[in-house]
Amino acid sequence: SVVPRSSSSSKFRAGTTGRSNSLQVYKLEDYIIVKMYIKLRGQDGKQSVVTVSKTDTIVSLKSKVEKEFGIGKSKQRLFFAGKQLEDGYKLFDYKINVNDTVQVMEKPVLEAIKDSDRTDSSPTKNKKAPAEVPCVSPYFTIGDIVDACDATFGAWFEGKVIEIFSYPPEEEIYYKVQFSHTPIPPTLVTLKDIRPVSRNTIPISSLKENDMVMVNHNLECPDERGYWYDLKIERVVNDMNRTTFVQGTLFAGVDRTPMQDMKVIFPDEIMEICESKMIIDKTREELDLMQTEPTFKRKTAPLCDKCKDNPRRKCKECSCVKCGGKEEPDKQIVCDECECASHIWCLDPPLEELPQSDEWYCPDCRNNGEEVVKAGEKLKESSKKAKMASSNPKSNRDWGRGMACVGRTKDCTLVPKNHFGPIPGVEVGTMWKYRFQVAESGVHRPQVAGIHGRDSEGAFSLVLSGGYEDDVDYGEEFLYTGAGGRDLSGNKRTAEQSCDQQLTLTNRALARNCFTKLNLDGAESSDWKKGKPVRVVRNYG
Repeated sequence: SVVPRSSSSSKFRAGTTGRSNSLQVYKLEDYIIVKMYIKLRGQDGKQSVVTVSKTDTIVSLKSKVEKEFGIGKSKQRLFFAGKQLEDGYKLFDYKINVNDTVQVMEKPVLEAIKDSDRTDSSPTKNKKAPAEVPCVSPYFTIGDIVDACDATFGAWFEGKVIEIFSYPPEEEIYYKVQFSHTPIPPTLVTLKDIRPVSRNTIPISSLKENDMVMVNHNLECPDERGYWYDLKIERVVNDMNRTTFVQGTLFAGVDRTPMQDMKVIFPDEIMEICESKMIIDKTREELDLMQTEPTFKRKTAPLCDKCKDNPRRKCKECSCVKCGGKEEPDKQIVCDECECASHIWCLDPPLEELPQSDEWYCPDCRNNGEEVVKAGEKLKESSKKAKMASSNPKSNRDWGRGMACVGRTKDCTLVPKNHFGPIPGVEVGTMWKYRFQVAESGVHRPQVAGIHGRDSEGAFSLVLSGGYEDDVDYGEEFLYTGAGGRDLSGNKRTAEQSCDQQLTLTNRALARNCFTKLNLDGAESSDWKKGKPVRVVRNYG
């Protein structure tokens, strides 16, 4: 696939008009790729480069894979762009381009499974989930006001125990807690994530090292109010002549991840942590206190920065993304992709009830099953591709082997498509072997058209190649007759001039580069240096 350069090879050289740039010519590489090629990569990471044609069939590609990797055709599985390459198609059908990588996999050898093994290993589809069995907790009762750790935020929030149960034969007890800070459905926690609600603040004068307290902290913006976390005090400064502050190790998340050297910005709101006691060890006053709401609510950052958790304000950020209503949160369903909530009646089409499946996707995120090509399935029929000349089954011409038919493998993002003037990093005199390389560099983006421009803006670049009989190239200057006047129907690239050219489309775009008003009869610029520059690519060799 690689040969030494021929002196008669066709090359492209870049330049600009409208600017006085010095000419610099750079040497090309000593060797160049002269045929369409792709890469094959095995499961062990081994790579191989093979020469192919876009018109090659998948069967012929499997023959090359068998030669390179020693895998029989019947055992091969080839993948590209998420699709399994099936027999009966060509590389062109899967849009395989130059330098693309095809993944090669070998089908495993499956041994016969005995009936006894199949019975033992088969999943029990009809097996029911363990049922909830109400039970009695030695620490809490239904209606207790508690602090529970929310797995979503990893912080402690106030709530109420509304149900206690277990899943026999498991012995662990689960507590269903309804948080008071949000109307979301109740959450399940275990004993390690629940404790009596903190009611008392601790003055700074009573704090000492190694005390475990609960403080308000914002993990993302430490200078703002956040949520409540446990803190182990390491340093307390309470001097009238110095700034008062408390510093320690913060424990965030349900796994209590330690965060060192965290400073408390609200030292007057440090709360005492209440340890869980068994019910038999509590006094009557303590039991009554567990069922009593705190006299004041702890200050907490709003969960939604847009509506500030106002229940009377509609918000599409924290509530239904369609109507913004916060009513009936138990009738809202959350998309597993975009994580936006929607009322079941706001969907299109609406749902009568919540789906029972574990995963659900909204219409915007749901993949169309008709467009997905599964392994072993045939490609979807395309009316546009069927009309292309490359899909003609009567043509025996192998047009897909040369480099002139390959597409771009990358796009130039250094400058926008409507950029006038030089491309950064591409000097005047730079040479390329193939037309698609010129397009990748951003000098002349179209791979076929001779003029790249917009009717309303101007021409950005042109290719001085072929052209018309009236075109004259003087080196520093050239006469260019524009585009049009030829019948190129039938997928032709060249033809004799059969009609007059018109000052429209790219011809008018090229005329707009001149520093003068547009005139159908022609016009003369008063100062040609003020015109818009045009990048010029020459074909020579």
